[in-house]
Amino acid sequence: MEVEGEKEEAKWTYKGNKGYMPMLGFIPEMDWCIGYEFREGNRAPRERNYEFLKEIIEFVEEATKKEKEIKRVRIDAAGYQAKVINYINKKESKYTITVSKDESVKKAIRRIPEEEWKILKDKYGIRTGREYAEFIHTMNGSDHAFRIIVQRWLNPQGDLFDNMEEYCYHGIATNYTEEEKSIEEVIWWHNGRSNSENYNKELKQGFNLDYVPCGEFKANAVWFGLGILAYNLFVASKLFLFPKSWIKKTVRTIRWQIIQIAGKVIKRARYLILRICGTTREIFEIYKNAQEICWELEYIL
Repeated sequence: MEVEGEKEEAKWTYKGNKGYMPMLGFIPEMDWCIGYEFREGNRAPRERNYEFLKEIIEFVEEATKKEKEIKRVRIDAAGYQAKVINYINKKESKYTITVSKDESVKKAIRRIPEEEWKILKDKYGIRTGREYAEFIHTMNGSDHAFRIIVQRWLNPQGDLFDNMEEYCYHGIATNYTEEEKSIEEVIWWHNGRSNSENYNKELKQGFNLDYVPCGEFKANAVWFGLGILAYNLFVASKLFLFPKSWIKKTVRTIRWQIIQIAGKVIKRARYLILRICGTTREIFEIYKNAQEICWELEYIL
C-alpha cells in the first residue's frame, strides 16, 4: 500500500512518488487487518517480510491458544523468499506466493513442452485468454521442493519490437499437492489476493489513510495506526452489530444510512425526544438493535 505525502521529509517510493509504504496483513474471511507496519517510502518491499509474517502468525496463535491456527497464506512477489517459504511449510500451512521470475525460473519456463500448455478457464468455465502449465522447483536456501504454476498470455506489444517475447508470464509457487488443489483451483485461490486492493481503497477513501498530517514520521505512524484501529472497530461492528447482509457495506455507505442523518432533539415535560428524518423503519430497527447489543456487551464486560 502506497500513501503519497508531499512532505519534505518523505522518501521516494519505487513507484516514483514521495510518501510511505506500509505493509499490511489481512484475514480475508473476516476482513480484519491483523497486522501492519508503517514504513518509509524507500524501504524495499522484500524487507522484513519474514519477520512480519512470523509476528502475525505468532500473534494469532497466542490469541487463539492454538498452534498451526493459520491454515493458508497468500503473498505477493515480495514474499518469494526461501526463509518465508520454509517458515510457512514448517507450520504445516499451505501457501501461494507470486514468483519473482529470476533466471532459473525463466529457464524452467522455457523448457516446458508446448503440448503441456492448457487453456485456463475461470470458475464458471469461461475461457480467460490464458494458458497454464506447471513444474517442480526449488530455490537456494529452501528446504523443500514446491510446485510453480505458470500462466501465459500473448504479449499485446509483441508485434511492436522484434526483440519482444511472444508471451507474458505469471508464476505462483505453492505447496498444495495435486490431490489437494488442481492447478486451476490454485490460480483461483491466489487471485483472491487482489481483494487487498479493496482493503486499501477502504482504508484510503473511508478512513482517510491516503493522507498524512505532517512531515514527522512517528506522528504519521500514530495517525496511520489510529486509522487501522478505526477500520478494525468498524469491521467488528459489522460482524457483531449489523445484519449479515451488511458485511460488505463500506463505511461510506453506513455513514450515509445511519450516521449522517438529520435529527432534532425536543424537550417535552420531563422527556427528551429525538426526531429523525430521512430514514426508513428498517434502518431504524437495525440501529435500535445495534444499540441494544452494545448495551448487552457493556453489561457483559
